[in-house]
Amino acid sequence: MKDHHAVLWPHHGIFGTGSSIDEAFGLIETIEKAAQIYMLIAKHDIQQRITDQELADLVPKPLTLFQKKESSTYKHRLTS
Repeated sequence: MKDHHAVLWPHHGIFGTGSSIDEAFGLIETIEKAAQIYMLIAKHDIQQRITDQELADLVPKPLTLFQKKESSTYKHRLTS
């Protein structure tokens, strides 16, 4: 499996790979949970929609260097 870490075989199961058994099992669990959620919602109409821009707006913006310094100074004051 050169380009993919998981394969879904309908009516058979999931095959997953990873750098460890834990990583492979985590991938398989994630796929299984996503499939369960999909099956629960597939028969329902989507009540709300979110645009790509609205989704992007939800992502926290990276802190500037000044904000990071201020944040660590504040943390230092709390622990001192």
